[in-house]
Amino acid sequence: MRFPVFALALMLGSVAACSSDFKPPTESTPVRPLAVTHVDLTFSGSVPLFTSRANAINDAGVVVGSAAVNPSDPPRAVIWRPPGYAFEFLPGGSTTTASSANAIGRDGVIGGQIGCNFIGIPVCRPVYWRDGVVHELDGFGQVRGVCPCDSHTLVGQVLVNGLLHGALWIDEVLIDVGTPAGFSNAELVSVAHGFIVGNAFNGDQSTHVSLTAFRWAPSSGWTPLVGGSFVSDVNSSGSAVGAAPFPTIWLNGSNTATSIPDGVAAMAINDSSVVGGSFLPGNVPFFVAAIWTQADGWTMIGNEMNPTITDINNSNQVVGYWHDQGQDHGTIWEP
Repeated sequence: MRFPVFALALMLGSVAACSSDFKPPTESTPVRPLAVTHVDLTFSGSVPLFTSRANAINDAGVVVGSAAVNPSDPPRAVIWRPPGYAFEFLPGGSTTTASSANAIGRDGVIGGQIGCNFIGIPVCRPVYWRDGVVHELDGFGQVRGVCPCDSHTLVGQVLVNGLLHGALWIDEVLIDVGTPAGFSNAELVSVAHGFIVGNAFNGDQSTHVSLTAFRWAPSSGWTPLVGGSFVSDVNSSGSAVGAAPFPTIWLNGSNTATSIPDGVAAMAINDSSVVGGSFLPGNVPFFVAAIWTQADGWTMIGNEMNPTITDINNSNQVVGYWHDQGQDHGTIWEP
């Protein structure tokens, strides 16, 4: 069932519930990593994976993403559980179509997509997994974020007449929030304690012309993050990270950009405002995985070449992937 954006009574109730355990802004400085535990998820199971991507990690250290066993296989939604991190494919996927797990809540609920084909406009079915059971949601698109406080609010995108609209699913009810004025496409990418962020763009799904970062709220709709070329994550204090166009943080619900000096990318933020991203150390010719705080700046946590950072949990465990010899390696860095 799809509700238009004006049918927001349900949304308001859900966001209020999701915000009931709102925490004031805090920051804790992580211990500087003298040694970093590095887990290459491509080689953590009984057989090596051909390729793997770690997309999200929750506070229990459970990692979700996508992986393939053979070069001819499409990537499939997968979960890695500590301490051994042997991979398990999530139900509902297929050996002939692609799927992915993109987000995971504190209670283990996972959001993502299945049944993806990439002939012409990419088309997927948005889904979530709860207690090992896959639940298909209305629309064609994907789930990008799971509200960590209750896992009943999911955010992402849906395909409408060949264009992308921002979407919420609340207890499986789809709310199409459309696009900001002047933009043909939009997506919601992260939700935490009532704070929601996303991006809008023109052109098609591959070109992303005029990519711009936004907050979204039921009372105010789409509000641009000043200077933001994209936003990737938000925490329980409303601090969001992304680029404007260089690594940027919008602190504590503010729409005013604060630059993160010396960084290459700011991709994830936890509830202590520790940022996961990448920077370019002075002694190496490529950027590396790192964490950043206002107190300490950037701290290198890995030496893999040019990684893509995707998430950080409240224990400062960082996940993402890096590329080597034709395949991606999903990775956990544990400072």
